[in-house]
Amino acid sequence: MKKGISISTNTLIYFMIAIIVFLVLVAFIFNIVPGGSSTLKCQADLRSGCNKFITAGGCNEGSGLSIVTDDYVDAETARCALGSDDENVVKEACCGKTTTTTI
Repeated sequence: MKKGISISTNTLIYFMIAIIVFLVLVAFIFNIVPGGSSTLKCQADLRSGCNKFITAGGCNEGSGLSIVTDDYVDAETARCALGSDDENVVKEACCGKTTTTTI
């Protein structure tokens, strides 16, 4: 009986590692993995909106400006970057503190 082709264990391990590395690269290229370029764009858009809001005095107590409804940061960008489009969450992310309104 003839013996079949044998491949060493080391060769199989190297081959498996190469396949895993290839799949990870493909995932990053096609933006399958969270944290890819779309998340970076959301973060950049959030920073830009925050800078405009801060420059307009939105972080000052009693400013009356709304960061989401006054279109400094749109709701979709806030959800993408922070996971929430709640006014207080976005203000806290931009201003570094929670702002509350007293009636």
